[in-house]
Amino acid sequence: MRYWWASQSRNWRTVIDQGTLWAPTSSRNGPLPTHLALRKMEHGDVVFHYGEMAVRAVSRVSETWMSARRPDAGYPK
Repeated sequence: MRYWWASQSRNWRTVIDQGTLWAPTSSRNGPLPTHLALRKMEHGDVVFHYGEMAVRAVSRVSETWMSARRPDAGYPK
């Protein structure tokens, strides 16, 4: 089991309400190491969800990483 820190400035409520954790795998400057870390998460790992200067939730990873489009709601572009 590993522990992960997820900094979520604008979408922490969405993540908690939907039970999702999504991030783009690239940006204009190429892959983002912090976003690529999602691929390393495994079932049972613990995630600390941080937003607006506080830990907002603690969760466990329920599935390994899978490629997915940006969710329709709650993840600002």
